[in-house]
Amino acid sequence: MPESGPTGREWGEVTKEVEDLKHDYRNLKMIMSSQADEIRELEIKYIALNAKIYTAISVGALFAGATGFALNLYFSEYNG
Repeated sequence: MPESGPTGREWGEVTKEVEDLKHDYRNLKMIMSSQADEIRELEIKYIALNAKIYTAISVGALFAGATGFALNLYFSEYNG
């Protein structure tokens, strides 16, 4: 006698598997969303850190230039 289709038990197993897959998909979606939020926060922190580093380097260069200029003026008056 040919089979007419899946039995009730087989449908139940397939339905349970689909529900488990949907649950896993929702969990993965939440994890990915959380990871994306963390990545955005890290990007913001990275940009802020870069700005601080470049500012510190610029201030250091400006200070070194001003100090060099002041020393040049100081020594040129006493040697000239």
